[in-house]
Amino acid sequence: MEEVEGISDGDYGISMHILSQLNEDDVSTKWEENLLKQIPTLDIAPKTVVIHTLDEVKMLDKKSDPVKSWSPLLVGFTCLKYIYSMALTAFCIVMVMACIFTKSTIVAESPYNIHPVCTFFIFWFLIFWLAIIEGGQGALVGLQATEKDLYRDSHKITILNTNLIHKGDNLERFIIGRQFLNVVVIFLINMCGKALENADPLNLPKEFNLVFLKNGAAMIIVTIVLGQLTSQVNAAVSMLDFINNYFMTFTSYVSLFIEFSGLLHSVYLFQTFFFQSQWKAY
Repeated sequence: MEEVEGISDGDYGISMHILSQLNEDDVSTKWEENLLKQIPTLDIAPKTVVIHTLDEVKMLDKKSDPVKSWSPLLVGFTCLKYIYSMALTAFCIVMVMACIFTKSTIVAESPYNIHPVCTFFIFWFLIFWLAIIEGGQGALVGLQATEKDLYRDSHKITILNTNLIHKGDNLERFIIGRQFLNVVVIFLINMCGKALENADPLNLPKEFNLVFLKNGAAMIIVTIVLGQLTSQVNAAVSMLDFINNYFMTFTSYVSLFIEFSGLLHSVYLFQTFFFQSQWKAY
């Protein structure tokens, strides 16, 4: 029997061919085991990525994004959606601002008689506050499982907010108070921008005024896009940065105070009732 030379690490395919040709009766078990040890194994086990810093998290997110191949039709349709969505939002903002400065809103009439300039600043302050309320809740809930030591030095105000809300049952209290605050802010926004019955600030056809002013479509789009959805999307991808401000701290304390007032404590009774109902169902 011819002697088979040792197989190098790069000759995996040749080694498998040799093994298939050898007669098992002529080859000793020991020689076969030695030969198999020389055949390189295929390392297909997934590699574990250990993340130590926030910068590594950001780099991992960038590397994990798949490369998308966009067809011209899909690109054109996507651009069309961005264009008409931006045009609709801009049109709604113009209509609401026109109502405010032509004194065609509820607060411009008796008994409020608020000056349009004051109404303008109050309106946009409330939109900003609504954005903080909406995005802040998502960020605080999402950061529950994140180790605080990872951002203790880089986001000092964020650690202040998370230490406050994640302590004991404060997150539950914050959610309850925040929901009441959210409804109040939206109510005030609606008062500042809601048009009067026969308002026509831009001299548009009646159909436009009916849809966007009388039925409130303009206020709905402005409130949802600028006050809610934009902040929620930003907070979902930038939780640490979104609540790294003292206005979020102020909002947290206001929400906790609302819950502390007992105004909404009946929610705990309903919570217990629904929990017991679900438990009995199973």
